[in-house]
Amino acid sequence: MGHSWGTVLGLYFIQMYPDLVTQYIGIGQVVNMKRNIDLQKAFLRTKMKNTAKLDQLDFVHEPTKASLKLTKMIVAYGGSIYGAKNYRKLIWPFISAKDYSFKDLIHRLQGSKQSIQYFWEELMDVNFENILHFAIPITFCEGRHDYHVSSQFTAEYAAKITSPCKLIWFDRSGHFPQWEEPTKFNQEIIGLLEPQAN
Repeated sequence: MGHSWGTVLGLYFIQMYPDLVTQYIGIGQVVNMKRNIDLQKAFLRTKMKNTAKLDQLDFVHEPTKASLKLTKMIVAYGGSIYGAKNYRKLIWPFISAKDYSFKDLIHRLQGSKQSIQYFWEELMDVNFENILHFAIPITFCEGRHDYHVSSQFTAEYAAKITSPCKLIWFDRSGHFPQWEEPTKFNQEIIGLLEPQAN
């Protein structure tokens, strides 16, 4: 199972080591990073009255900085979390979880930022569009309102895959269905894994 840029690792892993995995689950699946940036910009152009800040992003000379700013814009215009324009909705589940401390939340945020800084250029070359067959079954869990990583683009990709592939929609989610719709998400995952447990 992978989420967001973790889905890049997931698809690479199942291509390299299919015998170690019985199925793959991608949440907010990345298909093509450059195309995703184009789709993010297109979404923002439909939401922003003034696109000057968007037009000033320099993906040639400052790709990481531009990407972080683009992500902040996606969040601010409601393209990351369904019905929200910030990440506050996600903080309480972390703070209230008995398995995580506030310090863990800070480390998670720092880890995400650090990962983007070090891996961004490599991630920008990711493109799975021509990989249409996998040795194991795959499932994509997609928020219907995800413009952070376009769920519609992932759905188009899923429709082209020639090996067993399932697409599960979360109608009240953006990029984080595992936290935005946790009950449904857990039920779907149990449903996917139960047959293997028997």
